[in-house]
Amino acid sequence: MSAYAHAEHVIRDFFKEENRGSLLAGGALVALSGGKDSVLLLSLFSDYAKEKGIPFSALHLHHGIRGESADADAAFCKALCERLGVPLRVVYADVPALAKAGKEGIEETARRVRYEVLCAECAARGYGAVLTAHTASDLAETVLLSLFRGGGTRALCGIPPVRRVGEIRVLRPLLALYKDEVVAALAERSLAFCEDESNGDTRYRRNLVRHELLPLLEGLTPAPERALARLAQNARCDEDYLAGVAKAALCDASDRDGRLSVAALRALHPAILHRLVRTLYEERHPSLPLPERVHTEALVAALNGEGDFALSFPGGVRVRAERGWLYFLREEPTPLAPKTLAVGANLLSDGSLFFLLEKTTPSLPEIVYTLSIRGALSSVKIEGKLSVRAKRDGDGYVYGGMTHKLKKLYSDRKLSQTEKLRLPVLTDEKGILWVPSFGVRDDGVQNENAPEVLYLPRERLSDEAYEQLLTALFKT
Repeated sequence: MSAYAHAEHVIRDFFKEENRGSLLAGGALVALSGGKDSVLLLSLFSDYAKEKGIPFSALHLHHGIRGESADADAAFCKALCERLGVPLRVVYADVPALAKAGKEGIEETARRVRYEVLCAECAARGYGAVLTAHTASDLAETVLLSLFRGGGTRALCGIPPVRRVGEIRVLRPLLALYKDEVVAALAERSLAFCEDESNGDTRYRRNLVRHELLPLLEGLTPAPERALARLAQNARCDEDYLAGVAKAALCDASDRDGRLSVAALRALHPAILHRLVRTLYEERHPSLPLPERVHTEALVAALNGEGDFALSFPGGVRVRAERGWLYFLREEPTPLAPKTLAVGANLLSDGSLFFLLEKTTPSLPEIVYTLSIRGALSSVKIEGKLSVRAKRDGDGYVYGGMTHKLKKLYSDRKLSQTEKLRLPVLTDEKGILWVPSFGVRDDGVQNENAPEVLYLPRERLSDEAYEQLLTALFKT
């Protein structure tokens, strides 16, 4: 079988498996960078979609990182889509500015912006799926990176073939294809592609794994990528089984009112209990952010103790144990009350903490710096007093060289209604200065004496740690 024919079989098998082709019924958006993987994906899917009568288009994101090279990539993508008869939209974003404003790494910001743009375009066109060109080689690199982060079985599954983002499904049809197979298929059809010179920069972690670590591992096994892909496949098989056990355990522990038996939960292995909590969130609170390991570890510790207890979980969920039953209660969201900030610690109406730090501010407990979201105001000219309040209709401000409406920012981040109402909006008399996890207002000035601000959400702390911190800050 020729290399291109093999690639065609891979993509067709992908859509046959688990009836994934049904996810394309509303149409699909192909992420097109111009690199070898995405060019092959577009070529393969163009034929497949036209044969099946599936509406589709492509999107190219210009990250504003590589200057003329990035401009050339965009021009290449336009020419390729014109030749294939595929509608294309090119979106421009200043990723370096957004990364600086949000105090994120370039890689992290580029990935976040990419999926935000893709899902927004997909929803605008009425499509139900986004197609990305991740390969088995990308999967192997992701597994290695997860190993070094100390991830569990779920992390070792690597890149999922299908991922849900709100109502959109992100599909990876080339996930069974390796880089050498991609290159062979492109050569067979004389398909040109763009070379991103930054892919050779080993300052980026994935490039370091790709160009230095994987070749080194060839001394242990002749095909490390394939071995890692098998590891991911085995981990996914195990994870599917454990998730099924957790789902059954959730059903067995629940009564008709949705309460959970404390005795039944105490009898579970921690590995199942961790997954049970995630399953409960996915089934009962699908719009809320999933709890992290720290939350379920706190629950395990509380279950192993004696007596009743209460814990705060993400999304405004209160976990309470009473008389042998465990309740996951969704608090009614109330807007954050306005508050003028004083230097030091400020207790907000939802129990969160907002710190205004000047050079004279006394030192704070280390946990504040560890768990807070930070914002430096050195690039803004502050006018009048600083205050925080909840989002208002029509709110927006300029950062990263772009005007951002809070409604869209919150929607793109999939914030829950509680988070939308309680996320503090920092203002001066001129308008919005900063919203945690987003950028600081563009003022084009340098203000070395400007304060730093920290935001510590209530749910990041256990009840015990929260009480200890309040005592340390306010001597109450």
